[in-house]
Amino acid sequence: MEENHITDFRSDIYTSTRLFFEFFLSIRDINDLLYQVGRQNVILDAYLKVLTPEKPEDNIISYYKQQWTAYALYGIVKAWILRGYQETPSQMVAILYDLQDTVKE
Repeated sequence: MEENHITDFRSDIYTSTRLFFEFFLSIRDINDLLYQVGRQNVILDAYLKVLTPEKPEDNIISYYKQQWTAYALYGIVKAWILRGYQETPSQMVAILYDLQDTVKE
């Protein structure tokens, strides 16, 4: 099996998004445990740590976009987890694309 690093897919948003959901599915036991003990906010904290710049005042638009992205991803993943991962990672990507199209309308 060929291995790739997530940075190999930066230009391919579909693949990188699918890999994001595949990763969360691969750590399902950890996610489920976090929800069982009421510590699911560590998922959001991780998103914010990765996405938020150290100096938000440098680019306020970028800062708000990163906040929006972190909370949107958290909400989507939370809903997926609470539904018991019924959709496949590919279906989750399709849902995100549909939501994006709805927001644009």
